Amino acid sequence: MPISRTDPSGIFVLKIRTANRILMNRQHDTSMRVGTLATCVGILLFLCGLAFGQPARTSSDADTAWKQLQQAAVLPGHQPTDEQVVAAALAASEKANAFCTQFPGSSNALAARIIECTMLQTAYNHGDQQVFIKWLNVQSSLAPKLSADEIYIIRLPVLRALIKRFPQKEGYYEKLLSLATMVPEDKARPIANEILKDPVSDALKERAKALLRRLDNMGKPVDMKFVAMDGRPVDLSQMKGKVVLIDFWATYCVPCVEAIPQLKETYEKFHSRGFEIVGISADKDEKALKNFVQRHELPWPEYFERQSPQNFEAEFVIDSLPTLWLVDKKGNLHETSDAFPDLQAKIEKLLSE
Repeated sequence: MPISRTDPSGIFVLKIRTANRILMNRQHDTSMRVGTLATCVGILLFLCGLAFGQPARTSSDADTAWKQLQQAAVLPGHQPTDEQVVAAALAASEKANAFCTQFPGSSNALAARIIECTMLQTAYNHGDQQVFIKWLNVQSSLAPKLSADEIYIIRLPVLRALIKRFPQKEGYYEKLLSLATMVPEDKARPIANEILKDPVSDALKERAKALLRRLDNMGKPVDMKFVAMDGRPVDLSQMKGKVVLIDFWATYCVPCVEAIPQLKETYEKFHSRGFEIVGISADKDEKALKNFVQRHELPWPEYFERQSPQNFEAEFVIDSLPTLWLVDKKGNLHETSDAFPDLQAKIEKLLSE
């Protein structure tokens, strides 16, 4: 059973983003004393605890453990040494891990895992290099449970640390650029510009340029008109008033195929309210594509580009699969990503506008 969490007002994202920004800014200030940094970390975790509200009332043991974890997450703030901060952070991370193990069904389990991740980050930043792999594994396990904004907050410090430790490994720059495709323009554009200045290959720099061009198209109409494989005419200019997801994909793309159940579920949930999906396939074999579409019962129109006069992937600079575009009711490009962990929430919001 997935861990449930409610945060209808977005308080968690707002508070943890604000506190994390304070923390990261202070970490770059070499004149800052350790005590102040530890206090910032304490504030970050305290806000995390507040955002998730009161302890779950399913067990008095869980209530007690949650209160103890919140207390442990507020690190010492009176000029402690690095060793003291590391010891306190590791103790808090172990307590958070124990909470998740003992009370996996608690409504605070996800908050506890975030506390564990942030405490490991704190220990690493204060000199404990041995916790790095554990920190990396915990943040990776969190990703499926978080929104794009939360993934950005949790993953960005890890990627920064990896790049600092291994500046010649291009794979970490690639992951950083992929992270940029998941977040709004104000976060994505600085990362893309940064990649252009980094010691990376020309191919990766071209991908960064492609992302910047894509960001330039935000808020503008999407000109797309074609006849689908099943004969249905598709013209986005005639679909105003609807929310449209454009899925650039291929049957040979594993993440694309893995996303199909979620897309079908989303289509069935919102189609009657004005939600549409348009597939743009990069497959080479039209017959194989048709068989795939029929076998998986995909209800939306699919465009086969290989032998068609118009190549949308080239026109729109689609450099990786999958790539998803969300088009609002006005027919303008609203957002792009290689994945939308919170796709249904985004669609709900656009349909309500």
